[in-house]
Formats: sequence, structure tokens, C-alpha cells
Amino acid sequence: MEPHQQLSVFLPVFKAGLIKNGMSENEADFVCISVAMRTHPRKITSIREYQDAWLVCHTMEDILTTLDDGSEAATFCTLLGQTVIDYEDAYHAEFGHWPLNAATPEMTYGQTGSA
Repeated sequence: MEPHQQLSVFLPVFKAGLIKNGMSENEADFVCISVAMRTHPRKITSIREYQDAWLVCHTMEDILTTLDDGSEAATFCTLLGQTVIDYEDAYHAEFGHWPLNAATPEMTYGQTGSA
């Protein structure tokens, strides 16, 4: 296993990435503890939770080289990604369209050039 895939190396980089992408330090700590404890992501029930889950997946994918390496982080990311897809499907079935822009405003600001 590559060094960055070990939780002791991954989690500090992951936390910094979450904060850089707009998550508070307390929220980032909670997510990192969840990954470290190997918790199963819970069902997403709101747009805010959807945006947070999307941010977590996006940040993890930026660090990991592959999502099928068997590492704890990759496993969590895969499970959370499925939870995101399940929410998108349920949202589409209820409202007839996909949830708008999963990225939080902090993440899209630098990409679109507008606030």
C-alpha cells in the first residue's frame, strides 16, 4: 500500500484539503474521525448534507490514486459516493431534476471566477 493510503498519512492531508475546500475545522475533524473509525456513511437527507458529502468525496479523490486499493479511505470514499448517488436518484425521482451544483460556493468560486 502506498504511504498516502495509510490513515496516519492520509488523514492530516485530508483534513487540510477539507478546510481548504471550505469546511470548518470542527466539521473536518468530525469527518476525519468518521473515516478513522471506519463508520458507514449515513443516508443523506438534505441539500447541505449532499454538498458536504460531495465535498468529502471530491477531496478524497484528489488525494487517493485509486478507489479500489482496499485502503480504509478508499473504502469510505466508495461508500460515501454510493450514498451521494442514492441521494441524487431520490432527489431526481421526487423533483424531476438533479440537485443543483453539488459544489459549495467556496469550491466553485475559484473555478468559475465569480462569487
